[in-house]
Amino acid sequence: VTYADYKKVVVTVTRSSDGALLAQKTTYVAASAAAPDNGQDYVAIKRQVVDMDSTSTPLAGVSVSIATGPSAPRSDTTDASGSVLFPALTAAAGGSVYDVTASLAGYSTFPQDLPTWAPGHVTLTPGQVDGPKQIRLYRNGISLTVNLVDASGSPFTGGAAVYVGSPVCGQVASVPAGASSTTIASVVLGNAYANVGTIPIPPMTFTVSAQSGSKLSAPQQVTVPRSYPSDLTQAVTLALPSSGAGSMTPLTVTVTKGGVAVPNAHVEVANTSPGVYLFGLTNASGVATFSVPSSSTRYAVTATDALGATATTNVLANGSDPKPTLAIS
Repeated sequence: VTYADYKKVVVTVTRSSDGALLAQKTTYVAASAAAPDNGQDYVAIKRQVVDMDSTSTPLAGVSVSIATGPSAPRSDTTDASGSVLFPALTAAAGGSVYDVTASLAGYSTFPQDLPTWAPGHVTLTPGQVDGPKQIRLYRNGISLTVNLVDASGSPFTGGAAVYVGSPVCGQVASVPAGASSTTIASVVLGNAYANVGTIPIPPMTFTVSAQSGSKLSAPQQVTVPRSYPSDLTQAVTLALPSSGAGSMTPLTVTVTKGGVAVPNAHVEVANTSPGVYLFGLTNASGVATFSVPSSSTRYAVTATDALGATATTNVLANGSDPKPTLAIS
């Protein structure tokens, strides 16, 4: 059941003149004797690595590695179907953790398939087979250009912060005075467990907005890129009003988990009444600061950590800093 009594055989045909790969076949053959207890003392991990295109094209030749568990480290490459199998792994009776990662030049792993998330982080007990599960890769080079205009449609050159946010990843970019656009090619993930901080923009939907002092654009939902993988670009135009929102209120958000500050948490601040969306990342002390228009309606403040755990609160910002603390469980 756990493939402990099978061996992987890969037959590769290459051209001697230039080393080009002509064909490759993978199969599994049984050993002359079965594994002890028919392999029930072992675990196995099965993964398929695919591109994030519309058909989830399998990716061959991807290096897949396992770490953290008692049989780690191990590595193998995917076959023509994008699949890989790690058989005969040991696990403690109470369960052992294995981390699974994939690597291919020119590609990155989708954030929710990295360790701490299910495809990349599993706890197994003897006799279990985990998978097949997909690990999604996407091509590097995706970009989002944000253009700023004023109320008349002319380029806005007064300087602004641009927020590109989601619960998974995001970025705060600065458009200096004199400029009217910025191109964003990377976002902050902040996955300390997987040791992944900044990543190339993945194909997904972001909320995008801009702020220049008390002037705030209406937020827009933007799917990035235009058409993966044929067109890796996307652009959005944000209009900043001719006059500001008036009175502004500071908003200091603290994010904790188990009583400990959470750095690099993704914090989203939204209020549909004034049409506000802001995105920020907590610092080493678990704090993110914002400046929002004073409003009699409440702001929804949501914090998300690298595990995808969230906490949400609603606060009034009508002159004094409410200083909410969001405790992620």
